[in-house]
Amino acid sequence: MGSRIRERKSVKKLFECYMEVEPPWGHTSPGSKRNSLVRSPSDPNEWTPIVRAVFPPTFKDQDILKSAAQFAFPCPTNSENVDLFTFVLTSGDSKWTFGYCRHPPHAKKCTLFLSFLPWQEVFYRCLNHCTEAEPAALEHFLVSMYNSAVPEAGTCLYIPTMTKPFIYPCPPELGLPSIPENRNVSEFYNALGTDSMLTLFAAILSERRIVVTSKKLSRLSSVVIACNLFLFPMYWQHIYIPVLPTQLQDYLSAPMPFLIGVPLLVWDRIPSETLGQVVRVDSDSNTVTTPFPEDLSSVPEDVLYHLRKNLAADKVQGDGLARAFLRALAQLMGHYRDAFRDDGNSFDEDLFLNFAHHSHRPYLETKLLRLQIFQQFIDERLESIRNGSSVTDEFELESLAWRSSRANGRNGIPALRNLAGSQNKAIKKAGKAVIMSMRRESGNVIETLKQNSTLKSAIRSVKESGKNVKQKSHVAYSDIKSKFHVPSQMSTLSPHRTSAASEYGHTQLTKTYRRHSGSTSNAQKSIHNGSSRSLQVPIGSDSRLRNSDDNLVHLSSSSSASRLPDTPALGQDGIKTDEQLLSEYGLQDYFAHMNISGDSFSSSNSSGTSHSNTQTPISTPSSTFRSANPRPTSSGWTTFE
Repeated sequence: MGSRIRERKSVKKLFECYMEVEPPWGHTSPGSKRNSLVRSPSDPNEWTPIVRAVFPPTFKDQDILKSAAQFAFPCPTNSENVDLFTFVLTSGDSKWTFGYCRHPPHAKKCTLFLSFLPWQEVFYRCLNHCTEAEPAALEHFLVSMYNSAVPEAGTCLYIPTMTKPFIYPCPPELGLPSIPENRNVSEFYNALGTDSMLTLFAAILSERRIVVTSKKLSRLSSVVIACNLFLFPMYWQHIYIPVLPTQLQDYLSAPMPFLIGVPLLVWDRIPSETLGQVVRVDSDSNTVTTPFPEDLSSVPEDVLYHLRKNLAADKVQGDGLARAFLRALAQLMGHYRDAFRDDGNSFDEDLFLNFAHHSHRPYLETKLLRLQIFQQFIDERLESIRNGSSVTDEFELESLAWRSSRANGRNGIPALRNLAGSQNKAIKKAGKAVIMSMRRESGNVIETLKQNSTLKSAIRSVKESGKNVKQKSHVAYSDIKSKFHVPSQMSTLSPHRTSAASEYGHTQLTKTYRRHSGSTSNAQKSIHNGSSRSLQVPIGSDSRLRNSDDNLVHLSSSSSASRLPDTPALGQDGIKTDEQLLSEYGLQDYFAHMNISGDSFSSSNSSGTSHSNTQTPISTPSSTFRSANPRPTSSGWTTFE
């Protein structure tokens, strides 16, 4: 039989007809009380709603109009809110025609669309638009909608109107129904708890006679439609009535499986002895009553474990609720392709059981293989293979994921659960023995490594090499940093801080020199008390030096700038001068821009101009200058002794 929904490509119109129906209990006749029922002339036991309008006028199928009117008012209603619900008409080819109804408060009139498309939210929005439109605008809207082409799934429905166009997105063909976008799934989750969902799902997989009751037509139809959605990739193949009118209550006595939504007013009038064994789902009170408790207990334990876990409140948003049931079906029959034989021309049940998990085989053999919905699924997949078409839906993806997890040794059963109980004490002891043995072996290996002298020397050599590399890199970094250092921050120091820091030799300038001079080995350093050298710095730097004995620097044993006697002085052969360093690193333009070159100092000194405190002294890589008593020379530089 396959899917009961027509393919979208075969649907030529958005809807078949639009109807306005009035309830039979909403009219009075002379001498009768208000809300009395109007009997049909042909059948005194039948309630006959009144069809007030039909569009297009060419629609003349009276049987469909009559059936649609009965489903539009299945029982007396007195809701204070707008009620939107869906019913289904089954044609001779077992295909479904959907009826989308809108009841206003107190249900004095009902408007509905009949369509082959399962686009519930789209037609609900169209019904709201029709209710708010004036008669002329309503007719214009219906004509435009009837003549519009069926849009592609996942695109938008565009209908021109007399004011602004009607635009609404169409549902995609692929994907799972989600919360809160899908009204049916959202209503199902709000109506039933986890235990009720599991019991109902087990009853559906057993193809029981299932009745859903509610006093609200919207909740009633949503729960029934959601039950069929959660069977994907299978479809319910038996009697399927989301909302049962009073005139069709004899269907509840049928001996075959069914899934029927019964309004509470209709259910209360049915004698219980005529029902037989049925599974009743009270969606108003969140209770499921079943005479078949073995349906739930026979479901494999690991399937129920994962299903209950995936039905947690934090995992059902979006398509989480539908995906939870899809994963349960993938666990049970996701390996169905392994049972195909003769290049997909037949299905071998024995292979299907052999490839299944050993804990699933009893349920598959006694339950699943006997289901008509499963046989329909297998026939549909075999037909697609014969036609050369591949099926890539959400079920195939979940089946692939499940088969991959089984190949990696994860069968879905909690490993720790099998270790519980007294029967597994031997396994626990063996596991402890293995762990202790591994610990002893690892300890022996570590001790052997510690006692190996060759390994020790190798490790020591690696450590020493690392220290040498670190020390050399630190010296190289200090040398490069000192060459580029310009002590401009000296001008920002207060006199008090400069004096105090100079007293202990901890100014930034001395630190720079000490980092540079630290590269000299300790063996080459010597102490020469009283020795002095003539050091030259620009005259512009004298304004930054303190005339204080505390800041006077002597190149003695306390100075970090002490040198060996044979070390050449600054400017001699072998030691680069400031200008040479500036030329080497391309910094002439930079320092010329800052007005601290030798020429500027010379010109300013010769002209007799006083030097401002904004000039910046040069810090050479070989020394840092701090003094209190500068002595001018004829060369334009100041010599410190």
